Amino acid sequence: MRIIFVLVAFAVSMQACGEGHITTKDEDMYLPSILLAGPVIDALDEYFTERRKYPSDLNELVPDFLPSLPESQYGDKFGYVNAKDVQNYEGDHTYDLFFSPRSRTAFFRSREARVFLYTPNGKYNDRELITVHFIVKDWAYVTLHRNRVGEGGRIE
Repeated sequence: MRIIFVLVAFAVSMQACGEGHITTKDEDMYLPSILLAGPVIDALDEYFTERRKYPSDLNELVPDFLPSLPESQYGDKFGYVNAKDVQNYEGDHTYDLFFSPRSRTAFFRSREARVFLYTPNGKYNDRELITVHFIVKDWAYVTLHRNRVGEGGRIE
């Protein structure tokens, strides 16, 4: 199944990462944010259990499921996309939660964005427009490509 709704999230949120890759050894650059996101993931699970759908916006979790929305270690709100809110999406109920571990720039000005991405189904490798660098604690460090990358690295 090809899921590209993550790309929509970044076009809307206009968040992207700077140059350079993070490795699994750079835990200080991502682990605190992953831990801060734990209550959000738990609240999304509770919301789904109670209402049989995920919210359209994280703000719907407050105050019934969370007292307030936490921020990443970088002082930014976590990005969120409910797959059912994406035009032409026909898959299972799922969502993407993400944060950027580097300085932000407008996504439309960049050909790619590097972020940490969480999705409850854990399907990262079967998506178009995404390159997975590594997975840690169910989060994938990925590069989102604005355009499809073809053979030999050509942008299509």
